[in-house]
Amino acid sequence: MWLCQCNICRYTSGNLSITVIALPAGSKELQVNGIPKENKTSEVLSRYHCGNCGSALFEKSWSRGLTYLSSGALTEADGVLQIGQQIFIDDTKDGGMAAWLPGVPAWAEWPGSKEANYEVMSSKQAPIAVSEAEKLVCQCQCGGVEFKLRAASKQSMHLFKLISFLLFTHAPNAGSYKGEEFDRILKENRTKYLAGTCVCNDCRRAAGHEFQNWAYVPVENLEKMDGDPMDFSIGTLKKYQHSEKADRYFCENCGATVFWHGARQKDQIDVAVGLMRADSGARAEDWLAWRTHRLSGMPFARSKFLAEALVGGLKQWEERRHGISKE
Repeated sequence: MWLCQCNICRYTSGNLSITVIALPAGSKELQVNGIPKENKTSEVLSRYHCGNCGSALFEKSWSRGLTYLSSGALTEADGVLQIGQQIFIDDTKDGGMAAWLPGVPAWAEWPGSKEANYEVMSSKQAPIAVSEAEKLVCQCQCGGVEFKLRAASKQSMHLFKLISFLLFTHAPNAGSYKGEEFDRILKENRTKYLAGTCVCNDCRRAAGHEFQNWAYVPVENLEKMDGDPMDFSIGTLKKYQHSEKADRYFCENCGATVFWHGARQKDQIDVAVGLMRADSGARAEDWLAWRTHRLSGMPFARSKFLAEALVGGLKQWEERRHGISKE
């Protein structure tokens, strides 16, 4: 299984990385039920996703004659898949997820190009928060969905009193969080948005990849490109109601995951981190404070081997930078 972190893969998926497996050359043609939507990202590569829910399905490299399956769309993983290589790490600027998977080979570009120097890229302390006046452009690969995120502020962070389903439903002591817990979890004097990685089955199937990277933000801090209040009918944004509890939004054209919006949390929304065009790099650490002590949905993770590797890698990453893991 490859984890590609190039710009196109991040913007097409809404993730920090995609997870794909290459079918051996000469494999039989895929048998596909339904009509997947094609997104031709270059003259040599087409990506296909479900036009109903946005889930990534497979890619075809016309120049290499290879087909790449999105691993999250597979029904089984443990005992079938193993973590292989991380590629195009140089595109991330800050090391991306390679810093969280230190035992997995990481390459600057294609395998064999040169080893990615992600430890140097990720060795610095997290950037200081941007000023409250700044805005961050979020845009999918095709540009059909684009919007801006206003910087976090102490005035807006009160909305995090609304406990996120993805944050705490699967925590060991779910439901016991009080106000002081948020001060402990929301670092940087509440000047950055909390971000985390979810490995639940719903996120895996909807993304088509083994995880989804989310930032948890107040809806009121989103706006359209012209500065008007955000609405959910912009561009090629499409809603998929996967349950009575939540809606998911994706770009109908390129398939990028965009939002998760819980029915009980009208004022809070989860934004796909892979769409963020932060100057600091893919992890957008001048905007986000990453949760490092656990993954959301861990008890339900399908790919236990990858989830466990991420948990250990996140802890090591935090300890290297600060000497302690963020509980």
